Amino acid sequence: APGAVKLDAHGNLWVVDAATGELSKVDPATGRKTVFKTLKPSLDNLVIASDGTIYVSNFADNSITAVDMASGSSRLLTGGLVAVPAGIKVSGGNMWLADIFSYRKVDLASGAVTDVMRMWAAGSTLQYPFALGLSDKLVVLASWITGTVQVLDRASNTTLATTTGWQTPYAALPLADGSVLVAEFATGNITQASGAGFATRKIVATGLAGPAQMTLGRDGALYVTESAAGDLARIDLATGNKR
Repeated sequence: APGAVKLDAHGNLWVVDAATGELSKVDPATGRKTVFKTLKPSLDNLVIASDGTIYVSNFADNSITAVDMASGSSRLLTGGLVAVPAGIKVSGGNMWLADIFSYRKVDLASGAVTDVMRMWAAGSTLQYPFALGLSDKLVVLASWITGTVQVLDRASNTTLATTTGWQTPYAALPLADGSVLVAEFATGNITQASGAGFATRKIVATGLAGPAQMTLGRDGALYVTESAAGDLARIDLATGNKR
């Protein structure tokens, strides 16, 4: 997954690979590629300064790394532990984070950040997660950016299904019965997805003004923020009645 290419003063091509994290030099005459430095995946761009330093950006780490063209040594110029923190949930001493370019776990005691999945890494199925829902068995990642809702097995972090066809899925919430509630910002619907591949869909509430986030109350009702109206709605999941 070549992300960007630049020419140096000697006519060599330098390429960053988002999937492998490789910074490579390519001979434009022969096409021969030599891996010069291996960094973390999710590389996005590079620029070559007049002194021969190659600056490489990484969108998942919100970072820029400086690589010396002569020695191959590298140093972190700037960066963060997270990039675009959006959806968060807390469970079992950890915070689970939809970081848009990655899905991460944060230890609440130490603040240590662990990658679970990151965009464009080799073998990754991540879909730019914006919001996150948790149950004992499932993790659900919603992405209004790609119109997808991704369901993961919480224990193994393997993808069980990546469902498509949603209209701006802004939040998702797994239920105890294994089904998933999805809030569609564009339609104003709350839809329940279940069955094989979560392909069976049933609208359980409609007419919401920009449903953005939702949670189950202790009374068994669903509470939804309506961002376009400034309201907090209580929805009876059995009847669909809204207050």
